[in-house]
Amino acid sequence: MRLTKIAVHLVELELPVPFTTSFGTYTRLSRPFVVLETADGRRG
Repeated sequence: MRLTKIAVHLVELELPVPFTTSFGTYTRLSRPFVVLETADGRRG
């Protein structure tokens, strides 16, 4: 299996209720999603 493409998408998620920790209060989260593609076209 040979990887031909790697893509990273940053997704902003709005929280329905603010979340508070010792680091502060969060109203949204940013999460990266990585998509890999192989030479035969498989993605995931």
